[in-house]
Amino acid sequence: MPDYKYKEHMTLFSKLDEVKQYFQDYMNDFQINHLFNYNQDVLKTEYQENGQWKVTLRSGEIKHYDFLVISTGSFCKPYKPTFPNQDKFKGKYIHNSEFVNAKEFIKGKRVAVVGGNKGAADIVTTSYEYEAAEIFAIIRTGNYHV
Repeated sequence: MPDYKYKEHMTLFSKLDEVKQYFQDYMNDFQINHLFNYNQDVLKTEYQENGQWKVTLRSGEIKHYDFLVISTGSFCKPYKPTFPNQDKFKGKYIHNSEFVNAKEFIKGKRVAVVGGNKGAADIVTTSYEYEAAEIFAIIRTGNYHV
């Protein structure tokens, strides 16, 4: 964030605990923690004509917000679906949250990246930089990155 710099020891691929601490420090220093809701199961989000978001929680509670940020990304609990003949696949099968120290297993390999989010785009770029033999980006629908 432009108004809150990374700590000197943090890198582009910082560990979960470091990123989590960075956000906690930010929220504490700017005294904004009370503005966030955590550990809520969201069932539905709807954009309303008045410009607000209507959010329905699993508890049945309905909340209204001016802004909605969905950021599950690489720090969520990984979902790794199974696929037919998975046991016969001899390569690495990882979630983007496990994509650390990748240079050692990318160079010269054929890499398939499934998904079109920011993390997937970063992995495609990094795979190119780490000299993957081929890179396949598998994307169901287009999207925009902000």
